[in-house]
Formats: sequence, C-alpha cells, structure tokens
Amino acid sequence: MFHWHFDTFDLPKLPPPPNPPPPPAPPPPTGSVLLASTRTCRNQAFRFKNRLFGFQFHIELDRQGIKTLTEGNRQQAIQVLGPDAERIIQEGTERSYNRYETVSNQILRNFVQFFEAL
Repeated sequence: MFHWHFDTFDLPKLPPPPNPPPPPAPPPPTGSVLLASTRTCRNQAFRFKNRLFGFQFHIELDRQGIKTLTEGNRQQAIQVLGPDAERIIQEGTERSYNRYETVSNQILRNFVQFFEAL
C-alpha cells in the first residue's frame, strides 16, 4: 500500500465493563480487530465493532495522485528517503502499482459488498 504518514494511532477500545470479573478471567473484548500491520507501523488498518474501519495508508491514489503528493511534499520525502526520494518513490510506484491497484480495488469492492449485506 502507499504510505505517507508520520503519525500513528492506538486502536480504539470499548469502555471497561462496570463490574469486570476478577482474575484470572480473560480481559473484556476491546471492540477492535487489527486488520493490517507492518514492521514500521503496527496499526495500519483496523475494524472497530462492526461498522467503523480505519486505515493508515492510502487506497485511493492513482499514479498521478502519488506523483502530485510526492511533488507537493518534496521536503518530507527527502527527510525520510534522502535526496533521491522522488526517484525512489517513482520507481517503487512503477514496480508495485499494478498490485497496489488490484488490492485497493478489492478492498473497495469488499466494502461495497459488506455494506450491501447490512
């Protein structure tokens, strides 16, 4: 997926029950399910309860969108990837774009099916 963030987040949690069972009972459910993770950022995608989803990566960008984002944030890219940042991103885009597009479109199709089933 295409990442462009310096931020991260903790998974949301349901409030604790008013009278939790004593140990060794398992902890109450949090309401969150981690859906995607990477070595550099643990919380990449999650579902909270049944209808709220969060993503820490972009599924919506086409090639031009990636180029525009890179050009508009050149200094951030250089800060992370060095002086060849634009070339590195462009080469990575060309190498990975077909797979990125396929997976992104599948995520969007899955969302449509999920919400149609509700």
